[in-house]
Amino acid sequence: MERMICVTKTATATVAANIVRLRITVRGTGKTSEDAIAKCDNVCCAVTEALSNKVPVSGGGMNVSAVRTDKKVTGYNAVRTLSSQFDYDGDLLSSALDCLAAFDAEWNVSFTASDADARKELLRVAVEEAHEVAQEKAAGAGVEIGRLIKAEYANVGGAAPVMLRAAHFGGDIDPEDITVSETVECAWEIE
Repeated sequence: MERMICVTKTATATVAANIVRLRITVRGTGKTSEDAIAKCDNVCCAVTEALSNKVPVSGGGMNVSAVRTDKKVTGYNAVRTLSSQFDYDGDLLSSALDCLAAFDAEWNVSFTASDADARKELLRVAVEEAHEVAQEKAAGAGVEIGRLIKAEYANVGGAAPVMLRAAHFGGDIDPEDITVSETVECAWEIE
């Protein structure tokens, strides 16, 4: 059995949000499913066309459900979600939201950070701090650590950090800074 000291360490930093995620929900209703789908598609096409010269837009599938009253189908609802992701630009975001205000659609805005250099630095710091903790543990146990035999991302659950804010228009929407973290699990052999 290999003797080793294991340490899991997390490094955190605050970075500026620089990516906008825009999620747009479009609904259509009708007496038939075809009517509901057509109404939803018409708004989706109009929204996509209006936004396409401003920001990239992609569409997802459509959900269609029957509306029931007293166990009878009285109509249909169709719902489709569009999304857009682009580099943060306050004027561009305001322009996109002003454009959306003209349509019967709901939207929300979220911000995230895309900074590969910051993540690399966090990994370096996490491994460095884990090494310091391993040395303290080894000293406490009266042994010395040897070479690093394992360094991997620790599974701490959850997705990349995202800061959500309610969308509004008619004013600036500025992202707040985001706290990002990287967690590593390291092991050093005991000499």
